Order: sequence, then C-alpha cells, then structure tokens
Amino acid sequence: MKVVYANRSDWRFRPGGDSVQMERTAEAIIRAFDCEIHFAESPTDPAIAACDLVHIFNTQTLENSLEYAQAAKTAGKPYLVSTIHWDLSHAMFVEFMQSRGWTPRASLKPGFDVAMGLAARLSGRPRYYSPSRKRDMRNLLLDAACLLPNSDEELSLMEQYVGCKLGRSVSVVNAIDPGQFHSLPGETREGCLVAARFLPVKNQLGVARAMQLIPEANLTMVGGCVDRGYLEAVQRESPADRTTVIAEDQDQAKLVGLYQSHKVHVLASFRESPGLSSLEGLACGCRVVVAQEAYCPVSFYFKDLVGTSVFPCDPYDPKDIARAIRQALESTAPGEPVEAALKKFTWAEAAKQTYSAYVDCLPK
Repeated sequence: MKVVYANRSDWRFRPGGDSVQMERTAEAIIRAFDCEIHFAESPTDPAIAACDLVHIFNTQTLENSLEYAQAAKTAGKPYLVSTIHWDLSHAMFVEFMQSRGWTPRASLKPGFDVAMGLAARLSGRPRYYSPSRKRDMRNLLLDAACLLPNSDEELSLMEQYVGCKLGRSVSVVNAIDPGQFHSLPGETREGCLVAARFLPVKNQLGVARAMQLIPEANLTMVGGCVDRGYLEAVQRESPADRTTVIAEDQDQAKLVGLYQSHKVHVLASFRESPGLSSLEGLACGCRVVVAQEAYCPVSFYFKDLVGTSVFPCDPYDPKDIARAIRQALESTAPGEPVEAALKKFTWAEAAKQTYSAYVDCLPK
C-alpha cells in the first residue's frame, strides 16, 4: 500500500503536535505493516497520482487541507483526515483580551462569540467564525473516506462546528513512546513543570498567577518562545524567587529529565487534544493538571485517573488552577493504574488503528 501524508506547508521548520503525530504514526506503520509512506511537499506532488490513499493531517490550517483534498479528488484517490481539531474560540478570546492588557473572564466569552460571529458574517473575519469557513470545513469532512479524530469528544466538537452529523470515523489515540518517556525508581521530585510553547492558549500566565497562591512550591516553565510579549507578561506575574524560565525548545533527553525531577506537570491550556506533554508527564511519573472537559478530552484519555493522578481545572480561574495543583502535589496514588492506562496510548496502537482505517478505505 502506498500512502501520501499531507500537512501544513511549514510543518518541517515549525514542528508542533500535529507534525509529531504525523511523523510518529508513519514510523510505527512502516515498522508494523507493508506500507510505503511519502510526505508530500505540496498539493502538486506527483506522488499523489501514484498512491492508493492520501492522509491529510490538521484542519486548523484549512486552506492547505482543502488543496490536498482537491488534489486527491482530481487524482481519483480516497483521502482520510486526522482532524486535530478543538474549539479554538477560547484561545482566540484569550489572545484578544490579553493583547489589550485585559484579564480574560469566562463570563465575557459569550459576548465575544456574538461579536465575532457578527463580524464574520459581515466581513468574513475572523475566519474561524465565518459561515464560509464552516462550509469549507463541512465539505472537506463530508467528502473524506474516513475521519481520524484523536478522541470521541473531538468528533463531537467537529460536528457542532460544521452543524451536521459526519460520516465514518475512527478515534485514533494520540500517543507517546514509553521507551523515551518513563519514570525512574527512587527519583527525587519536587515542584511543578509546564512544558509548552509560550503562547496565550497554553496559559502559562494563569499558572504563574496560581503559583502566587502556593508559596511552598517551585515552578519551571520550558518551551519555545513564540510570543515575546506574552513571555514577558508571564515572567512579570511569576514568583521571581521560585520560578525558572527556559524559553527555548529542549531535546527529548533534557525534557525527560525535567519530567522526572518534578512532581506535577501543569497544562491548564484553553485547547488541547489531549496535550502530548500531559501524556509524557504521566509516563514519567508526574501527577498532571489539565483543563476541564470543555478544553481537553478528559474522559477519553484520563477518566480512570481523575482525582488520583489527573486533576482537571478551570483555566480561566487561577484559584481553581491552584486548587488542582495543590491536590496534585499532595497526591500519593500508586503508579500502577497510570501504567495500565498508558498502554492504550502508544504509537503502535495508533498505527494499528490508522492502518485498519486505510484497509477499509481502499477501493474495492
């Protein structure tokens, strides 16, 4: 079987969760199955005409996805879509508020949605709210041979966004490599870690404010600096004597060492599906703080661990983030349930689920 993988045009030099998912899925499928995978450079890549299937990753960069879908249809090839979607409206709201120096409050979000919806109908901007984008997204998904969301919750959100029931889908787990991410016996742990790029959507600012309420704990924040102004705001709000900021990407070995030396990993993000760093932290023995169901697929990934190893919070509320962090710091739950849960979230399992969908979508 020959499959073409397609993603946003800048995935090679701007890595993210979508590119990690794409590359690791490809590696696992090639190891386990008779499958040749080609990474497309553009929608005009001649490999599309010679393949059996096209696998498109990421609907957030919708224009790229539509171009690849059209190329597949022109070549007479079925395509599948790893949707990698979550409700972006909270992230947009938070970025809008923080760029103006205002504190985002959940109570103001409905008014923002109304205003943005009206603006989008009148001018087409912001595009996320526009009827034309929802129509284009609906067409992309309805024409796909199969959808591969990262959770059942993700599929439900996609259907809410486009306003209709969608066709065949298989929920494919997001995953980690247990050979890379693992705990060490007898390790000494303390404090909290946030491993994420510095962006408003990742909510380091909310975590910094929460840590002001937890004077007994240190905080380490590590990740690439995408937004310098946001990084500076985070640094201003962080307890200076208890905070270490590493504003650059780390290689896997250094990142694993950070997970293994901290007791709690915090990702109080405004959108994740589910957040690879949360899975990585769990695998390395951390308790993890994640955002509530509206912002993260808590049930699909963490339902058996909530209250013992996983602690959801309201990302809009620093007091609630602090409450979840305290619970995580105080947790003494055994690690066996985590190990059992994480066995479902490996790249080998993701490859098995994905390849099965490929076989079902091949022309008969």
